[in-house]
Amino acid sequence: MTVCSKYTTNVVLEPASLTFGKEELSCVEMGTTIPTDGQSFTYSTLTSKYQVYFNVDAGGTVPTPADGETLIEVPINSTDTVDQISAKVKTAIEAITGAGYVFNPTSGEFLIEDEQIGETLKAIADVDTGWTFHVKTKGFSIDLGETDGAIEFAQENTLFEVKANQTGETLRAELLQGTTATITCALQSLSKDRLDLLIAECWGDKLELTNGPASADSSLIGAGTSKIGENSLNLAGKLIVHPIRLGADKSEDLTFWKTVPTLSGWAYDGLNKKVYNAEFKALVDEFRPKEINLFAIGDSTQQLA
Repeated sequence: MTVCSKYTTNVVLEPASLTFGKEELSCVEMGTTIPTDGQSFTYSTLTSKYQVYFNVDAGGTVPTPADGETLIEVPINSTDTVDQISAKVKTAIEAITGAGYVFNPTSGEFLIEDEQIGETLKAIADVDTGWTFHVKTKGFSIDLGETDGAIEFAQENTLFEVKANQTGETLRAELLQGTTATITCALQSLSKDRLDLLIAECWGDKLELTNGPASADSSLIGAGTSKIGENSLNLAGKLIVHPIRLGADKSEDLTFWKTVPTLSGWAYDGLNKKVYNAEFKALVDEFRPKEINLFAIGDSTQQLA
């Protein structure tokens, strides 16, 4: 540490941008089917297309990509179980920077998640494995725009106080029982499209209309009873707070891996601008390392061990 770093050179004004979205999450159901040599499936990220193929017992059959996919080889044995095969798929995909993560490779199924929020180039699809593929969570990304006032981050630790009768009210230790983290802000430039997405993809919902006039909006956005009992983890997306002064440098980004935005209200007012009061609560992401599975500060696009 230099002497200068102790003084006012560390004082900054810190406006930041807010981005909310979901990584595309695809489910692969293998059943009990063991692929044969050269069989494959395709998937993509925001920027690249991949074709995952199986080299069975060193047979060496290599498929020809139909749409410019990058080939990912998965060497397996014909005697492998489906769980052993899915574990090898995980190793092969995660060995390639930017190719995504593979989660829960057990019980004859696994999940492939893009590393970044947003819509992928094309949906996951089978070529000839006979497995079942579907998109579990469609990826999207939206810039939440300008805010009225600061973006406020708050962290609170719940602590159990350890005391002893022999020492009265003297605090002997504290045990951490849990941590909560929240971000609050007032969004002042939220377009209707982005507002609709925040509501419909989270605690609200969307009703598609088929019998309205041709000139009318073909859907309604709102809230009702359709999501009563819904688990927040099924609705959650990722929130990234990025200091604007750092440009493309993501080393000080604040990331909530899982959060469901709540719009607590807004005003219709002829004298003041319209703002949407928003709150984001961090949820534990069980697929992230336990050291940072609530929130993280730093470049969250890095490959996580």
